[in-house]
Amino acid sequence: MTTDFRALCVELTDCLEKSDWPRQYKPVFEQWIYIARKALAEPEPEGPTDEELLQLDTLNADLGMHGLGCDLSQIRRALELLPD
Repeated sequence: MTTDFRALCVELTDCLEKSDWPRQYKPVFEQWIYIARKALAEPEPEGPTDEELLQLDTLNADLGMHGLGCDLSQIRRALELLPD
């Protein structure tokens, strides 16, 4: 089974294109296939830069969380390291 999100979208759109849907549903599925294909044609977004993560330090201060052991940039970086 596919676990990669983009690959899953490709599988789904391929399945929708090959399926013999009742005539009344075809326009709806064609619209969603078009939307999915258009989204898949876009490059994958890149993760945040270190600079963007450092901007979270400002947010920490703005929220009054600085020095409370809750660093949003560290939380964000830790989440990015989790396996898909």
